[in-house]
Amino acid sequence: MKISNTDSNEKKVTVFGLGLMGSGIARAFIANGYSVTVWNRDVTKAASLLSRGAVLAKDPNEAIVASPLLVICVSDYKVTHKIFSSADVTLLKDRTIIQLSSGTPKEARSFDGWIQKLGGSALNGDILAWPAQIGSSEATITISGANQYLKSRQQR
Repeated sequence: MKISNTDSNEKKVTVFGLGLMGSGIARAFIANGYSVTVWNRDVTKAASLLSRGAVLAKDPNEAIVASPLLVICVSDYKVTHKIFSSADVTLLKDRTIIQLSSGTPKEARSFDGWIQKLGGSALNGDILAWPAQIGSSEATITISGANQYLKSRQQR
């Protein structure tokens, strides 16, 4: 499935987390014509993406506001919660969050419930690839979640 944005923010995405995998995902979005905003605790990890056209958000709030689609690729749900604890979470309203971080089904359900209470939608993903394979036919990312959220982001 290809994910797209269906509003005036067509082809905009924010990627949180710029480790090997997150950087690979951001590069793949850029290569596919997306306007990409990135955020990472260590801003030096954004340098190679900025030279490719990504925009660096100065904080999580700016990263959230930049795009209707947020891709989270950090180590786990605890780190995700830590990032959002420094943000104005009311900004997550009407955002779709794709969580690619490691976690348990219980953490995924809890995160989904929390995002729904804030007026956003959460999808959970699994990456079946090495970082170097991201953006190629060798990589698969599965996305799961409530049908209405999947259908609202699926390209027609």
